[in-house]
Amino acid sequence: MANLERVIDGVSSADLLMMAEAEARGPLLLETEMCSQRKLPRQHICIAIAVVIAGLLLGLVGLMVLSVFRVPDGLASASHEKMVQLTVQSKKESENKGKSIRHHSEHSHKKKQHGHHQKTAQKSRHVNIMTTSPAMGNWVWSNVALEEGDKWFPGPTVQVRSSEEHQEILGFGGAFTEASAVLFKQLNAGAQNDIIEKYFGESGLGYVMGRVHINSCDFSTGSYSFDDQDNDWELKSFDMSLGRDSGALIPLIWRAQSAVRSRNQSLKLLASPWSAPWWMKTGRTMTGSGLRPECQAVWATYIGKWIQAYRDKGIPIWGITVQNEPTSPNIFESTVMPAEEQAEFVAWHLGPTVKGWHPEVKIFAFDHNKDLLVDYTYGVAYGAGGAALKYLDGVAFHWYAGDYFQNVATVRQVFPQLMMLASEATYERSHFANHWSPTWDWSHGLGYAHDIIGDLNAGSSSWIDWNLILDGGGGPNHVNNVCDATIIVDIGQQKVYQHPQYFYIGHFSKFFVPRSRSISTWVDGSWKHWAERKYYGTCDQSDGLQATSVKQPDGKIAIVVLNCGWEWLDFRIRINDGRYTMPGKIPPQGIQSYQLPKL
Repeated sequence: MANLERVIDGVSSADLLMMAEAEARGPLLLETEMCSQRKLPRQHICIAIAVVIAGLLLGLVGLMVLSVFRVPDGLASASHEKMVQLTVQSKKESENKGKSIRHHSEHSHKKKQHGHHQKTAQKSRHVNIMTTSPAMGNWVWSNVALEEGDKWFPGPTVQVRSSEEHQEILGFGGAFTEASAVLFKQLNAGAQNDIIEKYFGESGLGYVMGRVHINSCDFSTGSYSFDDQDNDWELKSFDMSLGRDSGALIPLIWRAQSAVRSRNQSLKLLASPWSAPWWMKTGRTMTGSGLRPECQAVWATYIGKWIQAYRDKGIPIWGITVQNEPTSPNIFESTVMPAEEQAEFVAWHLGPTVKGWHPEVKIFAFDHNKDLLVDYTYGVAYGAGGAALKYLDGVAFHWYAGDYFQNVATVRQVFPQLMMLASEATYERSHFANHWSPTWDWSHGLGYAHDIIGDLNAGSSSWIDWNLILDGGGGPNHVNNVCDATIIVDIGQQKVYQHPQYFYIGHFSKFFVPRSRSISTWVDGSWKHWAERKYYGTCDQSDGLQATSVKQPDGKIAIVVLNCGWEWLDFRIRINDGRYTMPGKIPPQGIQSYQLPKL
């Protein structure tokens, strides 16, 4: 308070309190009350009066100036109207501009929203997934969102690179054996139709490949050929009617052909001889031994006539293998044929004969186990001075020695002009020894899938199962070499049963359609079983996550993922170096097929 008294001389504390109260009621009241109380000094009052008088004088001067320079009434009115018009016009223009801006803004917003929806729709494209496992069942459908952009994932990652295309996929199939045909013939019409649909129909596996034996094989009801006349060098006794095969085998093939054609496809048949007629063999028997050197020419002619006889029945043969399992002198129909001998036979007899009569028929070398694939193929390709190679279209192989996928890849790399063909796989009774069960074993489905993935990634164009149909005892087989089959029938009950391999094969055959192309696929961050000599048809935790994929004829991508382990497995699929990704979760002993939209 002392400080205030120094600023305003002569004003006491009481006066200050009164001033504060008056200030709250208004500034004019402050001056009036202060004067009325005569508390302010005389000099302050005089200054205030002088200020008021000066203000009044300035007001009078302003009025005099306005009167001298007064604007005419008309002009003032016109100016006012003009100002009003300009104001209205400006307001209208502003409103119109505002409407235009709002319309543009709303249009842009809608356009952005539409673009956002389109972009969101693109980003949220879904991938259909088909899953099979013991826990979930067979062919269970679900979907997952396909995401754009890369995402880091710490676990196993399936890498797919669609720009790196490899071999063309021919398709999948099974073997038309006499054993299968005899069983099929004993089934009623309903069971027969069921089998045809399951294997060759749209709702089934969609098979387009098949294998058939030239003369008999172990899965025949007995040994036979179409010319048993001793030393019939001109084959005058050759049965062009194919009487034995016409009883059951050929009608089964006809049924399959019709089903495949109904899907606008054609059945590709691969024919394989187990043995030449007994009289052409060194041991004078169809089991074991080799081909008599002097019979090479007549045996080539015999095969050419057999192809023609089947064609006459309305069954074109797509390809042949030179000899089934040429390194094994089996107890059933077989012919031992070393690689050098096969090279000479193809170069000087079979090649010229078959290509001369049936140039469209393809010739495949080897047709035995993968462990010998590289050495045998080299022997045929470079034997006979390399003359056989020009007649060869590919190399066929079986699975009974174990994985040996690297051997398939090696032959494919050295001979890129040759097709690689997985031509036979099944489970022999010796494979499951004391726990023979021709009804249900999930491990058989896993083993098939494991081999298919390995073969396709190594360069195979197709994969053909062994017998289409067997009975509950794994036959009929005339030497008791019984095996499992994908479909088992009970003739007494007239029932048809699918084994797990059926559903696992479907994960490939229903998606890897003919004219698809294999594309680069590998798995990072997972276990890998490196041993080549692994017992055939086995797959377990040590194999880790496995995968293969194709680009379909319409440009879409299909991916198959396999988990042979006993636990659920989280993983991620990464496409084209991270341009697209999606999460994955696969059940124990499960297989999944991913059908992607066109990217």
